[in-house]
Amino acid sequence: MKTGFRDNFFTLMAGTASLAVFMGLGRFAYTPIIPYMQAGTGMSDTLAGAVASSNYFGYLAGTVLFIFFNKMRYIIFVLSLVAIVFTSIIMGLTTNFAIWHILRFIAGFASASGFILSTSMLFDYLVSQNAVKFMGWHYSGVGLGIALSGLLVPFFGFIGGWRGTWIFTGITAAVFSFYAVFWIKSAPEFVKKKETTDTDGGAVYKKRHTEFWLLCIAYLMEGFGYVVIATFLVSAAQSYMVYESVSYAGWVIVGVFAAPSTIFWLYIARVKNFIVALLSAFTIQLTGLVLFVLLQNVLSVFIVAVALGGTFMGITSLSVTYGKELWVERSTQAVAILTTFFSGGQMIGPVVAGYLSDKYDSFTYPLLLSSGFLVVGIIFLFFLKNKVQRRAYAVCKH
Repeated sequence: MKTGFRDNFFTLMAGTASLAVFMGLGRFAYTPIIPYMQAGTGMSDTLAGAVASSNYFGYLAGTVLFIFFNKMRYIIFVLSLVAIVFTSIIMGLTTNFAIWHILRFIAGFASASGFILSTSMLFDYLVSQNAVKFMGWHYSGVGLGIALSGLLVPFFGFIGGWRGTWIFTGITAAVFSFYAVFWIKSAPEFVKKKETTDTDGGAVYKKRHTEFWLLCIAYLMEGFGYVVIATFLVSAAQSYMVYESVSYAGWVIVGVFAAPSTIFWLYIARVKNFIVALLSAFTIQLTGLVLFVLLQNVLSVFIVAVALGGTFMGITSLSVTYGKELWVERSTQAVAILTTFFSGGQMIGPVVAGYLSDKYDSFTYPLLLSSGFLVVGIIFLFFLKNKVQRRAYAVCKH
């Protein structure tokens, strides 16, 4: 059994590389690319939001599928990486709006399947090696991909305009995919054992599932709450009269803080508990978003970048890890269900934000709306906290 970090280093880095492709490049590279597409094709905020929502709709479709389907994990994992590479490259070869929607839908589907499969595969492997404490390194791949997109997209845009941003992003994804394909590992024998084992008693088992659904609702609120600023940070910063270089620097900061945030928040969860960590992360994200809207200056860009980067992947890693603990006998399905709720929020967010931005010629209203969703998420986390405390009291009483 390989319990140390060094023993599992190459496998962990494969997980990191895969999420850099699926999430950092496959999903979030679109954020810094939007201004280049708007300048080169005349794309409106409404269309930009609609194309983003096509990606999130594909993500939702992928998560729904994997609630019911849990076979051929490695093969679909590889095909998902290939899909990200080719859809990114083809995006730079066409100006047809309908094809953009289709390509981003496919990329969203691949991102969802890749995230769910790489996470469940690596989780099962690390549990079999008694090394699940290193799972945070896997989620750091998202931040790595975001930071890379923030650094490389301006360079790609300088070389080849908006078309170059997509084509070179696809090539970059191919490089990371090559490593992920050959080093990712799983433990199917553990999956089989886990799916046939029920360690909870009947009453406690039902209560844990109630807590799981409360977590899902809070995660749904985060989906809408984070996605508006995650999609339009660069555009919103520029609309607030912030220098273009500052807006892209802000996006790089998001990635830089996102990469270690998963490790940090999972550590907080171990020291305190998952709910305290989630409440803290939600509150920090909300505070950064509100300050960005109120200040609308260079400082606010860096504040919201740190708040967003330091929390949104932390919330994902906390929610997914906690959700799997609440429904441990069905880890792949638990991840898929949680991600489905999350996807519902993030699919609606960009459409609404793009429409409101075009209608009022400002990102203030959509950002305030997303802040409201975060507040609702915090409320449901308090409901969850109350449920857990009551269950713990009932266990102690018996």
